[in-house]
Formats: sequence, C-alpha cells, structure tokens
Amino acid sequence: MIPPAERHAVAPGVPVVFFSAYFGRGVSGAFRQERLVRKLLAQGHPVTVVRARSVASADVLTFSDLAQCEAWLESTRHSTPPATTVSVGVLAPLLRRVKHALLMDLVGSGLPGMYRAGRALSRAAGSQSLACVASSPPFACALAAFLVAGARSDRRLVVDMRDAWAEHSRIYFWRGLRRWVESRVLGRAEMVSTVSRYLAEEFATRRGAAVDVLYNCDTQTQVHAIATAPATVPRAATDVVSIVYVGSLPDGFYDLGAFVEGVAALGREAPDALRRLHFTFIGTGDALHRLVAQRSELAGVFSFEPPVPHAKAVEAMRAADAVLFFGFDAPRNAGVVSTKIFEYFELGVPIVALGVREESDLEWLFVQLCGEAPRVRTPEEIARELRRAVHASASLPRVRAREKLADLEAEYGRVLARLSAPAAPTASRAPQSAGSVS
Repeated sequence: MIPPAERHAVAPGVPVVFFSAYFGRGVSGAFRQERLVRKLLAQGHPVTVVRARSVASADVLTFSDLAQCEAWLESTRHSTPPATTVSVGVLAPLLRRVKHALLMDLVGSGLPGMYRAGRALSRAAGSQSLACVASSPPFACALAAFLVAGARSDRRLVVDMRDAWAEHSRIYFWRGLRRWVESRVLGRAEMVSTVSRYLAEEFATRRGAAVDVLYNCDTQTQVHAIATAPATVPRAATDVVSIVYVGSLPDGFYDLGAFVEGVAALGREAPDALRRLHFTFIGTGDALHRLVAQRSELAGVFSFEPPVPHAKAVEAMRAADAVLFFGFDAPRNAGVVSTKIFEYFELGVPIVALGVREESDLEWLFVQLCGEAPRVRTPEEIARELRRAVHASASLPRVRAREKLADLEAEYGRVLARLSAPAAPTASRAPQSAGSVS
C-alpha cells in the first residue's frame, strides 16, 4: 500500500525510461516491476515503460503521474488472464536447458526490441538527463538499459535484480559469459537493488557492487484493501481445516517429496487429523499433482484449481484457516524471498511454513515480523506442524509487528529518493540507506 504521504508527487524529477517484460501483464513477475514504477511516479518522476512485446518489438507506455498509471493498470486487470512466468510440466527442465544453451533467456526475451525503443527515446531526449531503470528478470531488461545508457554521463543506470542471473542454480550453460555480462552491467549502474540480504551479499562479494535490499513487501495495492475490508468469502461452517496455496510449484524448486511424505505420515500417526485436513492448490501445481496421484491414501485430501485473478486468489487465502508456504530448497533458501510471503504477512493469516533455512532472509523476516522462525523440513516435522494446524491453527506463525513491515515498505522511498539527487561519481556509488550491503 502506498503511504498517503507518497501519493502526491513533489517537484518533477528526472525522467525515467523503465525497461520491463511483465509490466501490466497479470503475472506474478509483474508485481515488483509495477511497484517500482508506482514508487518512481509517486516521487515525481515521469516514467516511460518500455515493455518487451516480442523478440524484435516493444510497447512504449508513458505515464506522467501515479493516477494515470493506476487507471491503466486497473484496465488491464479486466482483460489479462491469470498466468505465471515460471515454466512447469514434465518437459520444463529440458526446455529450460535448451533455452539457456541458446541464450534465449537473454536475446529471446525481447532484448533487440527493448533496445531499439529505448534508443529512440534516448535520442529524442537529446542532452536532457534520463534515468534508465531496469527490473530483472529477464536480464534482457537490464542489458537493454545498459546499452541505451552507454557511457553518457547524462544517462543514469539503475538496475533491480530479483535474482542472481549468472549464478542461478538452474543455469547450466555459458556461465562465464553470463558473469562477464552481468558484472559489466552492474559495474556501470549507479544504483543496484535486489530482493534479499543473501543476494545483496552475493552481488557485493562476486561483483564488487554495492546493493540495496528492497524486499517484495508492498505487494499490490489491492492486498491491503482486501485485508482490511469485510470478507466476501465466508468461512464454511465445518470442522474441516482448509489450507490454501496460491502460485506455481516448479520442478526442483521446493522439497515437494518431503511435503507429501509428511502428509502421509500424519495419516499414519493421526488418521483423524488427516480426515479433518484439506489442501487447495490454486495455480500451476503439476509436479505436486503427480506426486499426490501416486498415493492412494491421500485421495480427497488435495484439490487443484487453475490460476485465478489476483483479487480472487487473495480472497481465497483470506478465507482459509491457514496458508501454505514453501521455502526454496537450497542453503539459506538461496536468497529467494517471494512476493507470496509478504501477501501472507499483509493478510495476517496463520502460515504453515515449510523449508525455511537457517541464516536465511526468511528466517530473519519470520523472527522480526512473527516473533518465531519455523523449523519444519523433514516429513516428521511436517506431520507435527500439520497436526498443529488442525488442532491449534491460531498458534501458527502470523504477522505480529506490522510497524516493522511498514519500515520495510518505506525503504523503497528512501532508496529511490537518491534519483532526485545529482548523479554520484562512479567511484562513490555506495548506497546510503540502512538496507544496503556493500
């Protein structure tokens, strides 16, 4: 939710050309990009969004103020079907490897079209100062902004990295080339931001780049409105405990095997508890669906539904007895902190959190906002936590310190405010905010 103080633009700021692949497309990858555009407009920067349409073409969307942007985004929500930016299905791992081997995740993600559109805008601006701002993924957005900014001192480069593109654990080809390209882009950037302290440390160590941490809080403006409005989906008068998950479940991202084993273990240890439990997965959950289909004893415990508009998804989460969260299956969760967990925090619903690793951003966030860090990874631990959900769902982790959540949201304003200041020399680009790591 954009604080009231940020709703009114101050003096016009530096014009921004914002490079994006997902802006206004109704996918989860768009939320962060839309949030950044909102914050820039709220601070008085006119924003022109260059959005990849195909490999060789791009849309150009110009917004002079926040109200204009909000009206446009609202109009797209009624015409854009729900979707996901993550490839799923049996062939997804193979197709992902082919894409990376051919560098299609870079060139094929709209790089030529975004560069051409951005270059035209830069030429039209002449000697006027411009800020080239990019939000990755795909990394093609950052590279396009880098190429448009070039070496000109009146072209400021700002890069937001939702993940470490060159170091991603699912990248198998051209890693040396990717590291070189990524280091050139981040080395040129005046400001670099990312989604977690873990990734900020990684960029600082491997790239020598000072990085600001902007968590995926302030999810979407309607989340706060839904969270504070009367419920439209009443809780059913039943003793069944409903646990809801919304989103995609890509192969290899989460320990779904341990989860299914944990549910089965609950059935062996406490069959009455399993009979009272029902999971609803809304989105793309093919990998989990295949595992569940192999366990006849779990028949009727799970239901799978296709993606729905975001507002409906939020209502489903709000109406549930608890929501389900999976941490990325890697040490320290590999710095992955999804938008979903902040939606859960904003809604204030009880959370069944699985796979939160030690010394991770997720652990820190749970301690700060909920007062406890769940340690639930093995099937035995999962069965125990699910029994807790059945018999005492109110005792599950849920947000307790909303003022700390507001502090995290406010970091966007503090970081982006530096765009209104004169450009810093290359040698002194260290961030000034408390959320930065260098």
